Amino acid sequence: DYTKAEIKTIKPKNLEDAQAVADCLRNKLPVIVNFEETEPNEVKRIMDFISGSTYAIEGNIKPVSQKVFIFAPTNITLEANEGKNNW
Repeated sequence: DYTKAEIKTIKPKNLEDAQAVADCLRNKLPVIVNFEETEPNEVKRIMDFISGSTYAIEGNIKPVSQKVFIFAPTNITLEANEGKNNW
């Protein structure tokens, strides 16, 4: 029996969007954060806020690419495959 899982995707523009990511994490939902369209001067502020929020709930962060990250609450395990085809 499988339960339905949900992953949010957010392309943050400002600190309000970062708060939306933190809210998802508090609700035990993983979030993919895509910084590809975020102004460079906002990326650091947003990343600092989300990283702090993730740390506070003992969550995890994994890079997907240079500008895309997945943030997960403690109920989600993130594993890096490191390019190996183990499926």
